[in-house]
Amino acid sequence: MLYDLEKEDLISIIKNSDYGDLEALAREIRDFLVEKVSKTGGHLASNLGIVETTIALHKVYDTAVDRVIFDVGHQSYVHKIITGRAGAFDTLRKYKGLSGFPKSRESIHDAYDTGHSSTSISAAMGYATARDLRNEDYQVVAVIGDGAMTGGLVYEALNNIGASGTNIKIVLNDNGITIETPSNFDRAASEALQSEMETYIINQSCCNWFHIAREENDAGKYSEYAKNNILNINLLLSRRTRPQRI
Repeated sequence: MLYDLEKEDLISIIKNSDYGDLEALAREIRDFLVEKVSKTGGHLASNLGIVETTIALHKVYDTAVDRVIFDVGHQSYVHKIITGRAGAFDTLRKYKGLSGFPKSRESIHDAYDTGHSSTSISAAMGYATARDLRNEDYQVVAVIGDGAMTGGLVYEALNNIGASGTNIKIVLNDNGITIETPSNFDRAASEALQSEMETYIINQSCCNWFHIAREENDAGKYSEYAKNNILNINLLLSRRTRPQRI
């Protein structure tokens, strides 16, 4: 065992390690989860599937300052291990023990007491709006599973964010797995979302390209940036025009 998950400062280890060196940490966290959750009960599979994503979040963000919101909240076990609560995992989901969901009373690293699904993006919008009104400086991140993306509240929040232009990061844990077998509607919604996101990326790239091209044309020259945009758009279009299921 390379790491003492219950005693070491895992946040500092993650911040100061190369990405390749963190594979061993991911393996040890998985072993720890299997050992502990097999005794206490809880959401095992969803946390085994988000280990690397959570490590990456802690590599990039400072969760004591930045607001990271997990949706569904039961994906937060790895986050709790990394933020110094591994020693309490024998009490997971027990009376006065470690909660199976994020709890702000447990740790400064838990921004929002997420229960069940589809609330994270709306909550992130609230945090980001408050941040901007107070002229504060921190990042707001919603980490949402593709199952939670089928809730209507998600799309209301996305519309609001799109209209306001609020700076929010959304991490989609697109693993195709939900607590129950997805319905045909859920699958269709997930595929439609993927299609729309790809279209959005293309549209944004095209808008950037036309803007740069116009400027370069006015100047009578074409930059390497413009040439690279042509290659990027061709790549996106080749992906976008592959056969789609209807």
